[in-house]
Order: sequence, then C-alpha cells, then structure tokens
Amino acid sequence: MSRFTVMVLLLAVFVGIGYGACSWEATPTPADDKTPPTPVTPSLPEDEDEEEEVIAGPPWPTDRALDTMLLVSYGNNPRARPQTGLEQADVVYEVLAEGGITRLMAVFATYAPETIGPVRSMRQCLIEIAMGYDSPFAHAGGSMEALASIRSLQAKSLDEIYGAGSYFWRGDQRRPPDNLYTSAKELLRGAKARGFSETPLPPLSTGALDPAEAATHIVVDYSRSTTIPNRISYTYEEGRYHREVNGSPHVSTSSDQLRPHNVLFLETTTREFARGGDPFVEIDVIGQGEALLFRSGQRYEARWAKPDVHSPFTFQLIDGEPLRFTHGQVWIHLVPSLDYVRINDE
Repeated sequence: MSRFTVMVLLLAVFVGIGYGACSWEATPTPADDKTPPTPVTPSLPEDEDEEEEVIAGPPWPTDRALDTMLLVSYGNNPRARPQTGLEQADVVYEVLAEGGITRLMAVFATYAPETIGPVRSMRQCLIEIAMGYDSPFAHAGGSMEALASIRSLQAKSLDEIYGAGSYFWRGDQRRPPDNLYTSAKELLRGAKARGFSETPLPPLSTGALDPAEAATHIVVDYSRSTTIPNRISYTYEEGRYHREVNGSPHVSTSSDQLRPHNVLFLETTTREFARGGDPFVEIDVIGQGEALLFRSGQRYEARWAKPDVHSPFTFQLIDGEPLRFTHGQVWIHLVPSLDYVRINDE
C-alpha cells in the first residue's frame, strides 16, 4: 500500500470521528433539554368520537382541583347580577323563588374560586338537593322550613347568620343583602373547623348519544310579569349554550357570558301561595318526574329520580338507558312544567 493511500485512509477516519462527535453534541439528550414543555389546553371531545366514560366535572386544570365539593346558595335577582364564580361551577341548580325570581345553588368540585357570591339564603328544596351531595354548603339564613331541616338533618351548613360569619365578608360595591361574599379557601377552612368530612363529586355519565331533535335556541319564562320579567334563554354556539336573562347576556363579574355545555330541565311539583301576606313557593324534589336534556345542540327526553333526602338525583333516557352528558358544566333548572320550556322559537 502506498504512502498516499495510507494518508487518504487516515484522513477519512478522522473526518468520520469528527462528524460523529459534532452530531452527538448538536442533539442533546432528554436529560440535557431544558426547554419547558408546551402547555396543553384541555379541549372538549367531539360528540361523535366520544366513548362512554365517567368524569367528575369540566376540564379545568387539575392542579386547582378541590378534594371535596362545596355548595353555595346564590342570589339571582337583578341586583345580585353579575355574580362571581358561577362560570367555575361544575353544576348549577336554578329554582323558582318568590315573585318569579330564581335562586341558584352552585356546586364547586373542580375549581376553587377566590371570590364567590353574592351569597343568599337557602330554600327547603335546596337543602334537600344539598343533602344528596353530603357536602358543606354556604348560605345566609333561610326559610323557617330550611333552617328546621338543617337542624333535624344535622346538615353540613356554613351559615353566615348563624355561627359561620367569620368565613364571609361584605363587599362595598352593593347594598345588603346582595353584597355577601366568600371564597373556596374560606369555606374549606370553615368545613375543617367543624369536622365536616370530604366528599368528591358524584360522577356523571358522559359519552355519545344517538342523534336527536335539533334544539339550538331554548326559552323558559319563570315570570311573565311585565314589571318583573324573568325570561331565561340559551343559544347554542360552538359547543356551549350562551345564557341570556331578559334578552341580555348573563355575565359574571369577569365579563364572561355564562355558557354551560349541558342544560337540563326537571319537571317538579311546585306550589305558589301566600303565607302571612307574603308569596311563598314549595318545590318537591323527592320523587321522580320527566326531564329534558339539551346538549350538543339537540334535545333528549328523559326522567329524573331522587328516592329520599340523602340520595342524589339520577337521570335516565325514556328508554331506560343512562342519560349521558357532554363534558363541561351542567345547568339544572327546576320548572313547574316542561311546558314552560320552548325550543327554536316555538
């Protein structure tokens, strides 16, 4: 072999070694890669691709999740709006109160709002709903029946008026009684001080349902009074039901329009009468009845059941199959009759 040939071979070896070394240094191992991962924003699955599964609430960040449920009675009269924290609730109940206005009860299990309110009094039907969750609930007093039930049932009550005032505060932007607020942190502190046990949110069945009647616009009149109207409407857009009250967007104090993913109506026996000269409403939530679910822009006939005060609601389609929700917030209306509910501008 000539000297020239040897030199060429040696040069090729050195070049190969240098190229390999440079390539190794230019491709760091995972341990050396300090670039933070790109955050992933949770997204709702497409209904047609959903598989039947069980989730405990909407897809908010899990690092903010609560270990227990917290229930709060909200005012929903005109001076109570806009409310704070409602957009972060897993479930919201809306029930008829005096004079055609409604009261709300929010169930928080996934997100822990720093401010919640305005907090108002409880009604008997809300106590019976709350007992099915077996979790602490915040309120400011209540009707005589509700307060009596709290005592007899030994409910997990955090009542601002009777013994839990240190976990609430009064804001200076509104007049009483629509200026009472609290927070998830304060309610957890109050629950711990009273030794209330932790209870996770009962799972909701989720997944695909067969195609049903289209329903992209929903209206329910809780009051048809011209002086104190209370018309709730929803318009389905981009996977959510955009909520309005008397023709105006129902917004939170963050200026975000409330947009649940599921809207459920329960037909409940309701009695309105005068007591001591004042209007009074009784709503039966123990028993069973018909229901309507609106999800994914479609309408589903269903049934609800709650056999006793300690049981949660259960829901089924008319054919007996489980009622499945789409991922996200569920807003549950109690109405005297499903005839109150109109769709697609009927």
